[in-house]
Amino acid sequence: MNTKPIMNNASNTVGTEGNDNLCQILQRHAKAFPFRPAIIDSGTASTRVASFAQLEEEVSEAATLLQAAGVRPLDVVLLYVPLQRELISLLLAVFRLGAQALFIDPTYSPDKVNHCLRLARPKFLVLDKRINMLGMMAPLFGIKRVITFCRPDDGIQHTLKDCLNYKTGNTPVSSKESIARVGANHPALITFTSGSTGMPKGIVRSHGFLVDQAALLKETLPSQTPGDYMQVLTTLPMFILSTLAAGDTAIIPAKDDSALLHQLKYLAPDRLLCAPQTLGKISELLSTNAIALNTIKDVVVGGGPVFPELLAKMRAVMPAAVLTTVYGSTEAEPICHKSYTPGECIKTNRGLPLGKNIDAIDLRVIDAKLLRNKKEAVILTTEQFEAMCLPAGADGEIVVSGDHVIKSYLGNVGNNQTKIEVQGHTYHRTGDAGYFDDNGEVFLTGRVDAAIYLNGRTIYPLTVELMAMENKSIARCAFVQIRGLAMLALELKANRPKKEVLRELTKVFEQAEIKIDRYIAIKSLPVDQRHQSKIVYSKLRKRLAFVW
Repeated sequence: MNTKPIMNNASNTVGTEGNDNLCQILQRHAKAFPFRPAIIDSGTASTRVASFAQLEEEVSEAATLLQAAGVRPLDVVLLYVPLQRELISLLLAVFRLGAQALFIDPTYSPDKVNHCLRLARPKFLVLDKRINMLGMMAPLFGIKRVITFCRPDDGIQHTLKDCLNYKTGNTPVSSKESIARVGANHPALITFTSGSTGMPKGIVRSHGFLVDQAALLKETLPSQTPGDYMQVLTTLPMFILSTLAAGDTAIIPAKDDSALLHQLKYLAPDRLLCAPQTLGKISELLSTNAIALNTIKDVVVGGGPVFPELLAKMRAVMPAAVLTTVYGSTEAEPICHKSYTPGECIKTNRGLPLGKNIDAIDLRVIDAKLLRNKKEAVILTTEQFEAMCLPAGADGEIVVSGDHVIKSYLGNVGNNQTKIEVQGHTYHRTGDAGYFDDNGEVFLTGRVDAAIYLNGRTIYPLTVELMAMENKSIARCAFVQIRGLAMLALELKANRPKKEVLRELTKVFEQAEIKIDRYIAIKSLPVDQRHQSKIVYSKLRKRLAFVW
């Protein structure tokens, strides 16, 4: 177990003797290997490369400009900027000042954005110039200053300085200000959950949390890449931070297919770190262009379930890569991981295999029925909690505790529904159903709130979906229950007649003694907007509500 506490008793104010600021690590990297590439991305004209020394200079300049605009320690700064190098520089600049960076998912509906703004209460907004509406609404939410981000290719200083001088009349002070001294518990980053089952819940990560999480990810994820460092292509800002903290090179993938293909071929990334949807897109792009890349040694996938067919597609174009699936959540990353060497396949067993939980996590499976519709705080003794925990082989809700598991949400909103207090230990309810076998390996069987009750049996949807997807004519499916009817919604491939596929499925489920009342062909299943990997069962039920 990891014994170092993240949320400790360190001061929440700037000026403590220690300094857990992530920027300290990057500053050391800039001195140790100044010319090593830190971030590679695509600009409007060509590929851009920023070394660790250049990134350090850019972060320092951005911090100076934000400071000139009035940003002070603990101020909340909302960053509404596309994923590119400047976003990471601005994020680190906020850390450098001891302020708090705020991310709000651009895919959120207006009511969810409103909810997040009222919870986080940002004072400053750094906004892409193309998004005018949010800037116009900023005063309604108490945002004191809007800074326009202009997106040129010639650096952060030109991007922000003209705007600041014009708006404030300030002359930026020296760009060599020191890094704010912060304790491990000093808040650094505010993000929100996906909100797929309700309003998003706010998560505050401290500086100590970010540093420890980066170290844990580096320690946890296996690597087949020789040498001291690797080049990592990733779409996830949190993993860009952990990549930089490890001294590795982060490649931000281009949105344009031709530019992305150029990155894959000529930048030769050692590792892909992405969601299943992104891996599928990259695999399809390489396959369409008849390209196989032996340079990719590691593929790490998180944010959604990885099915056997996706692994097969990846293997065809990345034959030398080891695939590692990472199971976690916004509140706890990582929880489990499992690796597949070239030639090895995913073997499902009443659920998707997640591997064993990492040493820093205490993972339990509890009887989900005991906390169904529970709205008040759950406070248990150790004996009461142990009585709720299920033995090997029994399906229930996966709950986790550990130093890198978020203990509380912003404003405590959502704690009662997702946290269990057990005599000084906080367990997070993942909302995922699963079990562990006699060897301690964890299997995912679906979402707890998507459980289906048939003839006295509780069936979690992934169990049925995996059985159906063994039929190679099914791209994806979802198992739901509406008005007592068990329905299987299917995304069918165009390779065989629909009646033939349904006849085969009927036989499979009759043998398994699972009664399916309706098979429904559907063009596309609703998935989460963030990673486009998880089925949103609540939306699917609404879409199928007319079916009797």
